Amino acid sequence: MLLFDKKAYNKAYQQKNKEKAKEYRQKNKEKAKEYRQKNKEKAKAYNKAYQQKNKEKKKEYNKEYHQKNKEKDKEYQVEYNENVKNNTELLERRRAFRRKYQKKKRTSDPRYAISCRISCSISQSLRKGAKNGVHWEELVDFTYDELVNRLKATLPKGCIWEDFVKVGTDLQIDHIRPIASFTFSSPEDLEFKKCWALDNLQILTKWANNKKSHKILTKEQEMDKEERKEYNKAYRQRNKEEIKEKKKEYCQRNREKINSLARERYRENKGKRKDRYQRNKKESREYHQKNKERINEYQKMYYQENKERMKEQRKKYYQENNKKRDKILII
Repeated sequence: MLLFDKKAYNKAYQQKNKEKAKEYRQKNKEKAKEYRQKNKEKAKAYNKAYQQKNKEKKKEYNKEYHQKNKEKDKEYQVEYNENVKNNTELLERRRAFRRKYQKKKRTSDPRYAISCRISCSISQSLRKGAKNGVHWEELVDFTYDELVNRLKATLPKGCIWEDFVKVGTDLQIDHIRPIASFTFSSPEDLEFKKCWALDNLQILTKWANNKKSHKILTKEQEMDKEERKEYNKAYRQRNKEEIKEKKKEYCQRNREKINSLARERYRENKGKRKDRYQRNKKESREYHQKNKERINEYQKMYYQENKERMKEQRKKYYQENNKKRDKILII
C-alpha cells in the first residue's frame, strides 16, 4: 500500500489555488484581525516553536530572498527610514530596542564590547563621515587578538582582565601619546597610523586618565594608590554638604528598594547576630552599666524627634494584626 504524504499534498494544493487564497484573505480581513487579537498568546507560542525548529531553513530562505530582491529591500529600507524620521514614537522605540540589545550583547560577548569601544574612539578622532562604515580592523595595522595581548600586558597592578571587560568599569583605553598631539583627517595619513599603533595604547584607570588628560607622562608620574586615597579624602572634606544632599536625594528616590534590601540582609544575618550576641554578652552588659545615663538621654531624644512616625507605625501594625486575627476567628 502507498502511504499518503500530507505535506506534499498541501504544497501542491497551495500552488494550484494561490489566487483563491488571496481573494479569500482580501474578503475576510476583519475576521482575521479579530481572530489574531483574541488568540495573541497562541500565535506567539506557535511562532516561537516554529522558529526554534526551523532556524536553518529560515536563514537559507532569507538569504535566497535577499539575493533575488536586493533592489526591493533597499527601496523598502529607504521608505521605512523616511517614515521613522517623521515619527517620534517609532524613533524612541527603535533607540530603546538598540540600547537593550547592545547592553545584553556587551555583557555576554566581550569581543563585541571591546570592538565597540575602539570603533567609537576611532570615529570620534576622525571627522564625521571619514570612517564611512568601515570596520576598525581594516583601518588599523593590528587584529583583535593582537590588541587583547597588548592590553593584557599593560593592565595596572591589582586588576584582572575580567575587570576591564565588564560593563561600567573604571578601566579605560588610553593613548600614551595623546590624540591631540597628532594632526590627521583620514585613516590613510601616517599620523593616524602612529596614533593608533599598538605601542601607543595602554590601559589606565578613569581617575589616572583624567589626571593625564592631554599630557605625556612617564610611569613614575602615574597615579599611585596612596595618592589616590589622599585625593579622595580631600575631595570629601571639601564637598561634604554636596555629598550629603546627593545621598538624601538618592534615598528619597529609592526608599522602597533600600528598605527591601535591608530586610533581606536582616533575614540573612539573623544567625550571625545571635552568635555575636552570645559571644559578647559580658562586654555588652558592662558597656550598658557604664553608659546608662548616655543611653537613656539618647533614647529620650530619639523618642521626642520620632513620636509621630512611631505612632503611625504602631497603628499600621495593629490594623494588620487585627485583620489577621479576625480572619482566624472567622475560620
